[in-house]
Amino acid sequence: MGSHLNFDNISSSEESSKYYSRVIDELKVTRGTLIDFGCGSGQLAVLASKANCKVVGIDLNPPILSKKQAAELSGSLEFVRGGLEQLDAILAKEGAEYLVFSNCIQYLNIGRVMEIIARHACLKKVFISTVLNRYYRERLIRAVKQVHPHEALRYALLLIKGSIVPYPIYANSKNEKPPSLRLIDAGMSAAKFGLSSSFSFDIWGGQPAWIGNLDLFVCFLFEREK
Repeated sequence: MGSHLNFDNISSSEESSKYYSRVIDELKVTRGTLIDFGCGSGQLAVLASKANCKVVGIDLNPPILSKKQAAELSGSLEFVRGGLEQLDAILAKEGAEYLVFSNCIQYLNIGRVMEIIARHACLKKVFISTVLNRYYRERLIRAVKQVHPHEALRYALLLIKGSIVPYPIYANSKNEKPPSLRLIDAGMSAAKFGLSSSFSFDIWGGQPAWIGNLDLFVCFLFEREK
């Protein structure tokens, strides 16, 4: 993503725009600071910046604002290059109330994530979504067609894992380790957060509703317990 980021047409599809709007609605963002970790092209960050709050997007390859865009935003939106270390530092500096992990938790050290969340009392709401069905189902079909039994077994396990299969048993690639829903819930509970709401979202939209298609993103909103 270069310096000519078009904020009017940033959504790559109607369904992805609906998804990010749903995330903001669930968070009920009004003021304060929101951190969008794994911000990607910045779709959520841009929408959130229009909800009267400051937004910091963090990604290994974040969008780059032109000087004109930065001036128009008046400091309400900032993109930072980095990972969990930068998240920890920015939380300490900004005192953010909202934290979003939108479809990136499977690439992170879940233990480290939970440590950071537990350490920063400023956080009030944490949104987490992850891919559990269609992504893995398509790769299972491809592995079967290409006669790759080990890959087929790996993605079959990921399809049924949810909170049923213990985390150590997962057959994951080196960089992709989706945590079980049970592990997420236990970590958030230890950090004094309770599950406020959950929903699934099919970002592909309009596709045949066959098994798994409607559970592309499984989404959870946690709120700090009072």
